[in-house]
Amino acid sequence: MFGFGKHKKIARGIAHSIIEPMIKMPFIGSKYAEDNDKQFPPDNFFEDQYVVGFINGFAVGVWNFQFGGQSKSRKQNEEFIFEFWLALRGQSAGKIISMVKNESLKESSLFKEATDAALTCVALDLGLLRSEFNSPLLEEAKTLDPKDLKFLDVKLMDMIDPENPISNTQILSQAAKELSFYKYLNDHFL
Repeated sequence: MFGFGKHKKIARGIAHSIIEPMIKMPFIGSKYAEDNDKQFPPDNFFEDQYVVGFINGFAVGVWNFQFGGQSKSRKQNEEFIFEFWLALRGQSAGKIISMVKNESLKESSLFKEATDAALTCVALDLGLLRSEFNSPLLEEAKTLDPKDLKFLDVKLMDMIDPENPISNTQILSQAAKELSFYKYLNDHFL
């Protein structure tokens, strides 16, 4: 049982934890960062269906899988989403929340693809999904050499099994992120 407002604190924590790896890091050293003298995403970044779908899917995945969000009240879940986007985007959160609540957007193939990729990555990060799970994204991720992953955390490099380099689910999750979210960013923003 959560104490009063704990779900809001969790939402803020998740938002702050993804700023660096999902929002800032992909732009560091990019042409965008050089041209704009900053390391934050372009103005239209949070208007993109795939970006919003992936980030929202990632937050909801962590909330549901790690903190039991699916068993919380509808009000708590709505407050979680609101607080998450408020912590991430401040005053412009309302526009994104409207996007996330829009039923036709949720049904768009781009938003669904992003959300599915994010949920797969969260499940892998938390060790809830095994590499045997059948998914085209996972199948492609398994073919990557972890040493070729651009954003692999240095701590994970020590976990690479030379016999089966992509066996660790956190490494597999990073490979899936690079094949989905980071690839999309590279193709559309960098």
